Amino acid sequence: MTTKEQVISAAEKAGVRLVRFLYCDNGCVIRGKLVSLEALAKRIDTGIGLTVAMQAMPEIFWLAARWGRWGLSQALESLVAEGLLDVEEAWQAASSILGDTARRLYRLAD
Repeated sequence: MTTKEQVISAAEKAGVRLVRFLYCDNGCVIRGKLVSLEALAKRIDTGIGLTVAMQAMPEIFWLAARWGRWGLSQALESLVAEGLLDVEEAWQAASSILGDTARRLYRLAD
């Protein structure tokens, strides 16, 4: 079995300055952490600082998007009910907020 000291020695001999740890999260997104060779020994012992909570990030993004759409629908529904917007204007506002503005700004195809 390779020891921590052997790994660090081999990295030093190879001129390695940074080591990248890559992992795939629960959302199938490849993520990474970078550590200097000087800190590698400690990271081998203590880990790279990946918390269990980080695995929940894709779910948090999903919830934020879902709750955001719900809040937007409530606000636009109120504006339509009060006569400040008609239904077509509410749909246009929702489209702009939920993606049309980003498509125009970043020149993305529909």
